[in-house]
Amino acid sequence: MGKILPTVVSTVGGNSTLFLDQDLRTGCVKSATGCGLAPELHAAFAPACEAGMLAPWMDNLGSGIARRSSAVISDRAFASSDFYEKTVRPTGTFHSATAALDYAASHRGFIAIGRRLGSDDYDSQSIEVLQVLVPHLVTALRVRHQLGDAELQTRSAYAMLDRLDAGIVLTDASARPRFVNARAGAIAAEGDGFCLGSRGIAAALPTETRALRRAIAAAATITTKLTQSDTTDTIVQSATSAMQTTLPLSRPSLRPPLTAFVMPLSEAMLEGTTGALSQVAVFLIEPDRPPEIDTRALGETYRLAPREIQVATLLAQGRTLAEIACQLGIGLGTVREHLKRVLAKTETRRQANLVRLLLRAFVKPVR
Repeated sequence: MGKILPTVVSTVGGNSTLFLDQDLRTGCVKSATGCGLAPELHAAFAPACEAGMLAPWMDNLGSGIARRSSAVISDRAFASSDFYEKTVRPTGTFHSATAALDYAASHRGFIAIGRRLGSDDYDSQSIEVLQVLVPHLVTALRVRHQLGDAELQTRSAYAMLDRLDAGIVLTDASARPRFVNARAGAIAAEGDGFCLGSRGIAAALPTETRALRRAIAAAATITTKLTQSDTTDTIVQSATSAMQTTLPLSRPSLRPPLTAFVMPLSEAMLEGTTGALSQVAVFLIEPDRPPEIDTRALGETYRLAPREIQVATLLAQGRTLAEIACQLGIGLGTVREHLKRVLAKTETRRQANLVRLLLRAFVKPVR
């Protein structure tokens, strides 16, 4: 399994990587793979996961949050645990950087990048690097899961892509769009950093257009190597490819640049309704677009009053308390009182924790 996760290992600064894919309906681990260790050592983590030994790392820190293992359990307690003695110790590793990747209601991934016993623990910079990669992995897992089951050529799958809040363009190797979802169409219509032309997708600057088209052409060369039966290997290759081809697209309006992620797609899934083959997916992320909070779910979960929901939502969208007061037409002191009640009801205690909760659990995945 040498092809899996080498880029992740080198980028984060580890020696080996474990990737688990678990079916939450049964609790069974579908695959336990990685790089830097013998296959039987990776496989030993599957029964450990199913027995709940990995639950502190997979359940307690929140999905999509990169953490060092020592943030969950002290080194001394970890070294004396059965999990370390029976499962981790044979791998020759100790410290690890981890993240749970909830990519579907019924499936979850888990990644752990290990360092050899005796090595220093991960520093904050290394954890930040993994945090940058986590959304790419989740995106790859989610797309693979959704499109693999629905088959992209069906109308229902295109409708699903149309509802995603990120811009998605499916292209051939020459960057000619074969499918453009609603959000990508709206971004292109603004004419601010990304457009859809007769010669293919383009950026505002010629140099960025060339870089984008080179990335698409390179990703398309991977397509012929992917099959519908590919699992973790394909997912991770796609995710690391996306990470390596992250492209900023400047916007003439001087707003923060768009971010484009380029990912190869399996040829078996991609024959469109026109018969033209889509080989590459380009994801467009708008860093300055505020997240859309599911206010109904938030209010029902924590029994928040309408004004409390408004304050919490605006706070999660990056507004200051003064800006919230101005927008809602109420006093700053009143905003603080609403926020105080929200913090109490959600048991988050601090603004940063409240924002983290909302962004993790109540952002709408579709429009």
